[in-house]
Amino acid sequence: MLIEDDCESIGGEKEMSITDVRPEIKRKIKSIVVKEFEGIDGVPTSFKDLNNF
Repeated sequence: MLIEDDCESIGGEKEMSITDVRPEIKRKIKSIVVKEFEGIDGVPTSFKDLNNF
């Protein structure tokens, strides 16, 4: 699981960490993107809920 912000102020998606992950590994990662500077307060705290977020 990878939680990161949308990097809007520095170029958006192309600057996000998940962008540089090899495709065969990326398929195994649940990526959650949050709005820049909004924090993770709105992200669920349980793995079950995160998987459906």
